[in-house]
Amino acid sequence: MANQFLVEIHDYISRRIDEDRCLLAAAQAAGHDGRITHLTGRLDQWGEIRTFLSSHFDLVTVKYY
Repeated sequence: MANQFLVEIHDYISRRIDEDRCLLAAAQAAGHDGRITHLTGRLDQWGEIRTFLSSHFDLVTVKYY
């Protein structure tokens, strides 16, 4: 059960990264420097968490059990 929870967290983070990338593109297009800085930092944090989960747990295998 814990493994499924980790997969769900990983998937949630992946969705948040996709959403934040869209928001970042809109902020860049509008030239909102403060928002760009905020979203870039948040994307870095999400990426670090996702990388940690991927490198410490076999999430691909877990998805198919």
